[in-house]
Amino acid sequence: GVLSGPQSEQSWHARTREMNFFDAKGVLETVFGALGIVAEYEELEDPSLHPGKAAEVFVGGQSVGIVGEIHPLVLNHFGLDDGSVAMFDVDLKKLQTSISKSTKTYAGIIRFPESERDMALIVESLVPSSKIQKIIMRHKLVKSTSPVDVYTGEGVPKGKKSVAYRIVFQSTRSTLTAELLNRAEGDILRQLQSEVGAELRI
Repeated sequence: GVLSGPQSEQSWHARTREMNFFDAKGVLETVFGALGIVAEYEELEDPSLHPGKAAEVFVGGQSVGIVGEIHPLVLNHFGLDDGSVAMFDVDLKKLQTSISKSTKTYAGIIRFPESERDMALIVESLVPSSKIQKIIMRHKLVKSTSPVDVYTGEGVPKGKKSVAYRIVFQSTRSTLTAELLNRAEGDILRQLQSEVGAELRI
């Protein structure tokens, strides 16, 4: 799949951004989530893809594809230097053989609503996003999580990056209150501080 162009329809009062790595990854996560497939993402180094904006996709411990932004030099070579181009490539045969290892087993339909929270972190630049996601996913109330923004530059210390994660919480027993969500966020942040030295970005 290939994504390019503005993320939303442009209007006179608001700037619109170009489709990027996170949009392509979001497409995969939406499809995987609907199928009950648990996927993991490991940072990927590929000369044709943008450094820091590429990942290999794993399902059931097996590599099933890649997702990323095309490297600017590649775009320039083909005269496509106006904006970004994101892509994903999934081997459906490999995915099919991996589904049995990764599909969640549900005891029944969960009747209680989901709650979303965003958490912005400051971490060392070399800390893989996949490691942070695994730590977040260990919490019993977390249904899913994915990075929604990565930033380096003004306001972020040298050698570090700001990464924002969208976390979806859901309980099988009750509707989550603000108090429970705050407590869960605190537990997750303490684990991230302990294991990867993460700091909450205010």
